[in-house]
Amino acid sequence: MNKHTPGKWIRESGILVVTDYKTDCEGTIKKLTICRTDNPYMGEQEQGANARLIAESPMLLEALREIAKGEGAFSRDPLIHAGNTIDSMKSIAKTAIEAAEGK
Repeated sequence: MNKHTPGKWIRESGILVVTDYKTDCEGTIKKLTICRTDNPYMGEQEQGANARLIAESPMLLEALREIAKGEGAFSRDPLIHAGNTIDSMKSIAKTAIEAAEGK
């Protein structure tokens, strides 16, 4: 399994995506840069949208993991259970999409 830097990732000034602050062995607070989203060929709005999408990546991954479980509200009727599962998955997906789109 590939490992990634765990979230929560945050945008800072619209150009850097960083995790929570870390302290090195000397007690100095350091920021861990995940990636840069500043690009001279893109406008500020595009850079912000890219940074927002990247910053929400850990949450999007978690949403996909939750959807992949295929679990939903329990019912003895398999059709109701399936409907509830689909509704639950759609809700998880919509929440993740809205976060990535900044809504």
